[in-house]
Amino acid sequence: MINTMIAHNDIFVTRSGRHTEQHPKIYKSANRMLKAHREWLKNEGIAEATKNKDDYNLILCQSLNPNNWSQADQELTLLYVFGDVTELTKANVNTN
Repeated sequence: MINTMIAHNDIFVTRSGRHTEQHPKIYKSANRMLKAHREWLKNEGIAEATKNKDDYNLILCQSLNPNNWSQADQELTLLYVFGDVTELTKANVNTN
């Protein structure tokens, strides 16, 4: 389990050293926020697989459905993008 507070516009470093896109806006609606986070995580999985030229995981990430997301989808995508960590490393990037 990852114990990092995530805020709007946070950028993280992936296990390959790539910087993620900015984390989506934090919505008041839990369902809307979960869907936005899942879409962001799916896109990060696709970007990580593309960078690593990993066709197998690229196909897996492309097939993820943010509207039908299981705990296994969450855990495996986090593991693939960030590795086996308990804290995410925030990128030292100025987004202004």
